Amino acid sequence: WIRGCWKGIAANGAALQEYVGKRVSFTTYSGSWAEYAIPDMYFVIDDDVPLSSAASGIVNPLAALAMVSTIKTKNLGGAIHTAAASGLGKMLVRMCKTENLPLINIFAEIQADLLYGEGAEHVIVTEGDWQPVYKELVRKLKVRALFDALGGGEVTQRLIEGLEQPANVYIYGMLANDLIHISPLSFFGGLNICGLYNSMWFGALPDD
Repeated sequence: WIRGCWKGIAANGAALQEYVGKRVSFTTYSGSWAEYAIPDMYFVIDDDVPLSSAASGIVNPLAALAMVSTIKTKNLGGAIHTAAASGLGKMLVRMCKTENLPLINIFAEIQADLLYGEGAEHVIVTEGDWQPVYKELVRKLKVRALFDALGGGEVTQRLIEGLEQPANVYIYGMLANDLIHISPLSFFGGLNICGLYNSMWFGALPDD
């Protein structure tokens, strides 16, 4: 996701006239570091919100909302989340705690205090022999969703292997810049892998 802010909108269409001259926060596939951009979605920014804050006002909150909504609507029980010490990870911890949804937080470095301070209960650092603890938590908590920011590599592969099927894997990042190697037999057990993109999720919401 590429996010940014505009100091004002220039538009010819009648539907956009109400936004002309207003500050907005937006996302776009085409790139936001530009004089002009075509957004996938955008929101008007209140005058008292700094542009630096508004630039992250769409991606992280909506991504966390999309994840929680997906867990609940698909009855997935709870979730595993990689790169969990991120700003998004902290938001997801708080939202899952509010919704009483179990969340297993995965990251590569010892930053547990960052998440425990947000109310996290289950934190796993991918160092040493971490898989047995992970598999036991997945079984105990009955979580069947993995939200993966890595998008590939050994950690993602091991996380998928440790899932109890049926399970859904949602790729929303490519931090690992690597491939995912999965046995075709996994799909016969009910494994589903797809992408999670804010604009697609938001656009599919009902008007009310």
